Amino acid sequence: MNRTDTVHILASADRQIVLDELLVRNEELAVETLSEIVAARRHKLSPESVTETMVKQAQIRLVHEHLPTLADAGIINVSWSTQTITLCDGENTTRLLETAAELDNWPPADLQEPSRRKH
Repeated sequence: MNRTDTVHILASADRQIVLDELLVRNEELAVETLSEIVAARRHKLSPESVTETMVKQAQIRLVHEHLPTLADAGIINVSWSTQTITLCDGENTTRLLETAAELDNWPPADLQEPSRRKH
């Protein structure tokens, strides 16, 4: 993966949130759980304040765009049968995280605290 690819992946707030959550939690996450987290962080709300519609919209974005992009790049493993996601441990992930470390807004702290209240 080249630098242009890594910058493209990091250009999405949703993808940054997915990566940050997988790194911080260091465990497999369910698509539904990740959708709730993305919705809360994107809207800067506590998980209790996020509506079902917000979660559904986040899930649609994740399933149809962001998770396939990350999986195709070899950054995450997605099991569609169990609806779970894990972070890959490989060269592409290392390159992506090196590029992320150069960003002023990594990790995406401005979108962090509200969702951490519950989890």
